[in-house]
Amino acid sequence: MNLENLFALTWQVGLIACCSSAILAAAVLSIWGMFDAAGLTDTQKSSLKRGVKISAQPLTPEQRDFLRGMQGDLNEAGKTSWEVPSFIRKRGSEVLIYVSDSRIRRFRRLAYVGYVNLNAPQPVLEFRSSLPYHLLLFIPLLFVFPLAIAAFAINFSAEKQAIEAFLREAIGKNQSIEPA
Repeated sequence: MNLENLFALTWQVGLIACCSSAILAAAVLSIWGMFDAAGLTDTQKSSLKRGVKISAQPLTPEQRDFLRGMQGDLNEAGKTSWEVPSFIRKRGSEVLIYVSDSRIRRFRRLAYVGYVNLNAPQPVLEFRSSLPYHLLLFIPLLFVFPLAIAAFAINFSAEKQAIEAFLREAIGKNQSIEPA
């Protein structure tokens, strides 16, 4: 087996391993994400701090006063039985906010919840979501882009060697040609 064939075989094995890893990671993260995303709006969980913080912003005085003054939960009525209705749930000094119908409507698949700890010196509204689904978005960055860069590098190397070999061959055949 020559070096060129060994290099091509190594590339193919690496490509198959990388693609298989990406598919396996996507499957595991998708299954984990389904359960984790369902837990964002689970009414039976005791802790209201769920998911991973994606972003946060300070509460306005009006929002802070409203949430502190809430005596119980606020639930939206009139949703179908399979759809989780929008709600604001308050447990002590913690508040969980979920909106079932966002502005992008049917295209929304990555649920977010709002979380507020009213005992914090400066309460903030944290936007939280499912960690597995966000990790799923990084699979192209981890697997596809390095493969594309490697493919460009391998193609460049092969083309460069072919051009150099062709030029050497042309020089060898035509050494009797006088320069112009």
